[in-house]
Amino acid sequence: MNTKFSYIAFLSIILTWIASSCANVGRPTGGDKDTIPPTVVEMVPNIKETNFKGDEFKVVFNEFVSLTELRQKLVVSPPQKEKPEIKTRGKLFVVTFKDTMLQNTTYTLDFKDAVEDYNEGNKLLNFRTSFSTGKTIDTLRIAGMVRDAKNLMPVDDATIFIYSDLADSAAIKERPNYIAKTNKEGVFIVDGLAAKTYKIYAVSDLNGDGKLDNHSEPYAFLPHTLTPSAKFIPEQDTMVRGLDTLLVTGTINYSPKPVLLSMSQEKVLLQTMNDYKRIDSTHFYIGFSESLDDNFKIEAINIDKPIPEWLYKETSLENDSINFWITDPEVYSKDTILISVTYTVPDSLYNPKIQTDTLELLKPKKIVPKKKRRRKIKDNKVTIPTFTWESNGSQTVDPYSRIYLETKEPVASLPKESLHLTEKIDTLDVPVPFTITKDEYSERLFYIDFKMKESGNYKLLVDSAATKNIYQALSNKLDMNIKVQKESYYGKIILDIKNIVCPTLIQLLKNDKDETVVNELTVHANGKIDFFYVKPGKYILKAIFDRNNNGVWDPGNLLNQQMPEGVVYYQEVMNIRSNWDNEKYWDLPNPLEFTKDIQDNDKKKKDVMKDLN
Repeated sequence: MNTKFSYIAFLSIILTWIASSCANVGRPTGGDKDTIPPTVVEMVPNIKETNFKGDEFKVVFNEFVSLTELRQKLVVSPPQKEKPEIKTRGKLFVVTFKDTMLQNTTYTLDFKDAVEDYNEGNKLLNFRTSFSTGKTIDTLRIAGMVRDAKNLMPVDDATIFIYSDLADSAAIKERPNYIAKTNKEGVFIVDGLAAKTYKIYAVSDLNGDGKLDNHSEPYAFLPHTLTPSAKFIPEQDTMVRGLDTLLVTGTINYSPKPVLLSMSQEKVLLQTMNDYKRIDSTHFYIGFSESLDDNFKIEAINIDKPIPEWLYKETSLENDSINFWITDPEVYSKDTILISVTYTVPDSLYNPKIQTDTLELLKPKKIVPKKKRRRKIKDNKVTIPTFTWESNGSQTVDPYSRIYLETKEPVASLPKESLHLTEKIDTLDVPVPFTITKDEYSERLFYIDFKMKESGNYKLLVDSAATKNIYQALSNKLDMNIKVQKESYYGKIILDIKNIVCPTLIQLLKNDKDETVVNELTVHANGKIDFFYVKPGKYILKAIFDRNNNGVWDPGNLLNQQMPEGVVYYQEVMNIRSNWDNEKYWDLPNPLEFTKDIQDNDKKKKDVMKDLN
């Protein structure tokens, strides 16, 4: 994974955009075909024009243009309650403002990349302009980047809200004074600002109402205010020969420096029932979007017997889904079972309330096979129902793993005397001590624990009829060979970590798009930690500053002025090889200033060698 968003690159992107963000007229980019974007011939009002009294913006290009995405991408700041009307005619297009224009106000229009030539689709990038309805034009700006607070990836198309009202609730109750949009790199510029103090927010404005819905929309905020300013920095003065005028050149230094905004979804109750299904006559399932609380209960509507007499339930580890098994033949023979489900949901203000739903559980129709010619029945033997064990032991296992046995339906118990575990030593099968542990959450899952040896070869035998499930079906025999992986197959990571300022989760992640968690350790003080038995492959390291020490990453909360818990990454892909210790030093940076820039040095070397060849 190579996520190139270092702070230097971040600044470079913003400065490059700023330099090209005033009515960009396009440049040729080379190539065999036409790659020149449209060029602006005329604009009314012109760039930075003052005392504008009209209600239309007109622009003429040097060629015919396509504006199919303009209605979605055009950003007008200050924002308007009613979207402008856009019309095209040949090489001219007109933006008509439907709202009354504010007096003595600087307006900016950002067209993003929505303008492209009609034939080749060459886009006019960073087409922006500004004008004022008063005597002066405001030229201050705030720039920055929006990233996902949990993985630090840039957020595209986030809406930036700028408020002169400094109350924390302004973004929830009022429309912003200025707006902007982020690009694919998560970068934004809000310009045309007056010399005031502001609060800034980034919002995934899902409903397009121009406000922050902190219960349902991801957002970011800074806990402090921003006061933009600009200072002209002159370069060496140059006297113009033959004139009595001093020519002064220089640059404008804008403040504040580009800001980093970390976006997260506030943790609120959003409970819904996702799904329910009667899988077969004896088994049904109910799934929810979040963990259930103590208010959850079910009641039978069309069954007279008490639920504990005919229903067995199993709750998932996250407590957000429940499997039910019907044990009474009189009940599971019914075509329709009606039950009421009571659980906690949010009301319109996202406060908890109790809701009861009625579920109709229909027995699935049996697929009747085609009739076959009957064979002559020789006897009347009764077939005893059986079931088969599932296990992870039939493959090469890791020395730290646990061997499990699992069934489809719940079973009462698994007697230890019905299991036999031996180790193959030379030609002998030597008995091995072991324990059986039932899973804390499931009556269908058992763990077989024993001391595994490196490269050990074991055999697990489970007798037939060792146990029976809740439907009196007997277990089949299981005869399984277990091979333990060599310890030399694995690598090891030794981290010397500094700058631990609070409980910190150190996560070992797969170097994939989802950043799958492989292992996790909690660290409370500076020092060394080890990740043992790391399989060969590429990994990345992530640190979560777990301020409340609850063992998980937590999002922000605007009204409580709680920022999302900080996240940083080790800026190098860890390429783990067999039988190799990887020792690294990691001085954890300040998460508020950190940007993700993970480098794969092995990939760089391969690219260099490829170029040399």
